[in-house]
Amino acid sequence: MAYPNQLPIPERPMPFRLRPHSPRRPSWHCSGCPGQPWPCGMARLLLRPEFQNAPVGLALYMSAQLMEALADLHRLNPNPEPEPKVLFQRFVAWTAREPLA
Repeated sequence: MAYPNQLPIPERPMPFRLRPHSPRRPSWHCSGCPGQPWPCGMARLLLRPEFQNAPVGLALYMSAQLMEALADLHRLNPNPEPEPKVLFQRFVAWTAREPLA
């Protein structure tokens, strides 16, 4: 919302441009890292501060993403590849504050 007598703030040039690191569906590769599975390392780094005050929310969000990925990947290839354990590690296990064994 603009206020009267308020000058617009000029855009500051960014020293570099961050590429989005979101999932490219239905393959679940990273949109910013060609050929890399999502969530890539950068996506994980970007998600952590977003859920800084809600670590359980991050785990729940990533669990929901895991369920969506399972459905998409199963439609693409009905054979169980990648294995559910691998997908759990990829999507959810990293969200724990303490490493899961």
